Amino acid sequence: MKQFSLPVYLWKFFLYLIISLILHIVLIFAAGMVAGGYAGLFVFFIGILAFPFGLWNLFFFLKVLSPEQSSKRLVGLVSILFLPVLTLIIYGFVGGFQIIINSLPSSLFYIFGMLISNTIVYSMAHSINLSNYKKRAIYQTEID
Repeated sequence: MKQFSLPVYLWKFFLYLIISLILHIVLIFAAGMVAGGYAGLFVFFIGILAFPFGLWNLFFFLKVLSPEQSSKRLVGLVSILFLPVLTLIIYGFVGGFQIIINSLPSSLFYIFGMLISNTIVYSMAHSINLSNYKKRAIYQTEID
């Protein structure tokens, strides 16, 4: 088994976030064309809620992390905090940090929502990984 490295994990997570953001934008445009406009509830859910609140990250956490790795506190903190911090940095450079400071209550509310949803998504992925690992271990003991 390969040795787990936190910097390599961060690099993979960063690349995953960039690729999923690009695919997310394509999905928004495709859903807007299928729905006949960008004012529908489906397009709103995909565009506003799915990427910023980390719903796509469930797939990354399920595929990349093993239960032993996801049980480490540092990996959990990095996984939960990486998207909100990256969002603040990107919004700061794109729109200017002055805009974030001027709209501080709504920005903090948005970041708090991202933290809560990323925590829920990470804990769901960890529990699914752990249950799959236990099922696999039980199955292996039954075979042996």
